[in-house]
Amino acid sequence: MDEEPLGLRFGRYFLFLGFMLFLLFALSDYTGQPRFSWLFWAFMLLTLGFILYQRGRIQLQEGVGMGPRLPEAESPERKEKQESQRRRFLLRRRRRS
Repeated sequence: MDEEPLGLRFGRYFLFLGFMLFLLFALSDYTGQPRFSWLFWAFMLLTLGFILYQRGRIQLQEGVGMGPRLPEAESPERKEKQESQRRRFLLRRRRRS
């Protein structure tokens, strides 16, 4: 299933809430009794929503075009190299003790 990142969803939700609170502030200002707490929370939610939305978009773009990751085939040369590195590490460890 192709799902969107969670940050993208929460980002949209917080952006929506921020815009709604900004509209409430604008309406309260229109009536002559502005509620600045609504403006503060609107900007907080808009900022948080924008950050989460951007992070979700970046995660979504990184995954585009990438197929399923297959484990690399273990070649005998690679195994031999890893084994020699392991032996060298163990020898250094014994010398220090």
